[in-house]
Amino acid sequence: MHVFRTATLSRGVDIELVKKLETFFANHGFTNVQCNRVTCPIGWDGVVGDMRLKNVGFMMDALRPIILPAMGVSREEYEELTHGLAEQYGKFKTYGIWTIGYGLKPLKA
Repeated sequence: MHVFRTATLSRGVDIELVKKLETFFANHGFTNVQCNRVTCPIGWDGVVGDMRLKNVGFMMDALRPIILPAMGVSREEYEELTHGLAEQYGKFKTYGIWTIGYGLKPLKA
């Protein structure tokens, strides 16, 4: 995870913002902020797991230009790694934890 965080921060993207989501909403004028965590299977447990696996694949493809230099691997090695992960997600019943947040933003008078 350190490689992802370092690489994305170098592009101005904070992948750990989700850990501060409640504060983020509050700092941007939202009230009655609610944040909840939900688990989601990746590559197993039916349609939801299949959809999440596709989403992870899209994310890995999108991050490839950022991650390859940080990992110091070739494109082929990266592809092998990501395909191997996809197979392991279902085998080991991997799941992701998503944080969902929402709130009310008062209208300006």
